[in-house]
Amino acid sequence: LEPGYRYTFCIDFSTTGDVYLLTDSNLDMYTVDFYCDEDGWELICDARGLDSVPVEYRDMFTWVPFRDAHAYESVSYQEFSVAIDSSGSAWSFAGFGSSEGQVLHLVLDGWDNSREGDHPASGNMSVEVLIDVEERFTLPKTAAYVLIGALPLSCIIIPLIIHWKYHSSALGARDGEDLVEVPFLRDGP
Repeated sequence: LEPGYRYTFCIDFSTTGDVYLLTDSNLDMYTVDFYCDEDGWELICDARGLDSVPVEYRDMFTWVPFRDAHAYESVSYQEFSVAIDSSGSAWSFAGFGSSEGQVLHLVLDGWDNSREGDHPASGNMSVEVLIDVEERFTLPKTAAYVLIGALPLSCIIIPLIIHWKYHSSALGARDGEDLVEVPFLRDGP
């Protein structure tokens, strides 16, 4: 997927199935989940072992859909949209990740995987997939800084302008006016 475009996916199953949008690393974990039914994978495929891992660390041991939201389970028809705001990952600015375009995989699932809400295996199925790509308008990255910085700056600049205008009107030249002294109140005779 490329930044600046909106991708709309329309998936129509002949029966019922699951739809997942996965990144490269999560696709690898999904593949491991697929092979868990075979011999020799019991050590890393223990479902009870995952329950002992805190929720915030489970994505290191299992697969999660893109942005934790693109999992559509037990559906016969599904539409969803995805838009990427920038290329690369959150770590690419520090040199830890690549700044190339993000690769996502559309997974159409017809078997009973490890997720609790998925549709069990239903045999053969045919699927129609339509992908609509449209360009979208995005604000420049500096727009957020300008909008966030405008309020504090206006709280400083507007009172300074009012103060300057007030004092400049008091300091204006008064031609033809005599100074009038204000008498003081005295504390006694």
